[in-house]
Amino acid sequence: MTFLGTGLSLAFLVRNLYPVLSQAPNVSARALVPVVGILHLGLGIALWWGFMAGGGGAISNPGGVDPGTLVPGIGGAVGDDEVTRRWLGF
Repeated sequence: MTFLGTGLSLAFLVRNLYPVLSQAPNVSARALVPVVGILHLGLGIALWWGFMAGGGGAISNPGGVDPGTLVPGIGGAVGDDEVTRRWLGF
C-alpha cells in the first residue's frame, strides 16, 4: 500500500510540475522534475522501512519506565515544578 500511495502521489507531482518546468528557459529548472521524483521515492521508501521495522513508536513504554519520572511535573501547569521554574528563571 505504501508503494501504491507513493506512486500515485509521484504521478500527481510529475503531472503538475512537468508542464510548468518544461517551459523553463534554463536546463537547471528542468532538472527539478527528476530530483523531486527521486526525493519523493526516497521518502516513500523511508516511510515503508520505518513501518516495516515494527517499532512501538511514541506510545511505547521502553523498559517499563513511568513517563512521570522522565519529566518531573508532567501534566501540571507551567512553573509547577522546580526544574521548570529554574529553566524559566523564577
